Amino acid sequence: MKLPKPVSYPTVKWNEGYLAVDNDPGFPDDLNLSENLDVIIAYHPHFNSLNKRLLKDAEEADYGESYKTNVRAEMSDWKTVTPTIHLVLEWINTLIRERYNSYLSVEDAEYALAFLDAWFARYGIDDYTKVHNHYIHAQFGFVYFVNAPKGSSPLVFTTSNTKIKAEEGKMVIFPGCMYHHVPKNKCKDRIVLSGNLGLIKRNNKILKDPASY
Repeated sequence: MKLPKPVSYPTVKWNEGYLAVDNDPGFPDDLNLSENLDVIIAYHPHFNSLNKRLLKDAEEADYGESYKTNVRAEMSDWKTVTPTIHLVLEWINTLIRERYNSYLSVEDAEYALAFLDAWFARYGIDDYTKVHNHYIHAQFGFVYFVNAPKGSSPLVFTTSNTKIKAEEGKMVIFPGCMYHHVPKNKCKDRIVLSGNLGLIKRNNKILKDPASY
């Protein structure tokens, strides 16, 4: 299904490379394409009070995934849940629906968009995130900047080398297929809340109980 034209909202478009492979002898084995993809950037209107609550959540989180994943920094459990995080997820849902409203409002569709996971990442000096994407796992990824002291590394969309400055209160929502990374950080306590959204069957328990994501 072709997505409708996005409604007016702050956005940035990047060119992102793809690799298509087909075993058909009449089709080239490797095909590099470049497409325009929407990246939603928004600022929370009450980020100061929101971030204070998130910082408390981050302090109390269990960082059991630290240095075990593409995030080469302290990382909380994949499914970190707090009431304040759910407020952020509701905001993200609003931002995406404002952009793709006519597509996501089809109530009789077999699939619906739902949150799959969320986690805190806390970066110290020289911590970083490897180049990766979420194309198999998620339709959208997001990064929300909770704490961004001087020296905080940007979020970088790798293919276009587009750098998104780390700014407290900034939300970045992007297609899961986009390669991204974080260069070596130059300060203590760069903290972000990140996660993924995906299309799931409407009878999935995640839609009935958002806390179960």
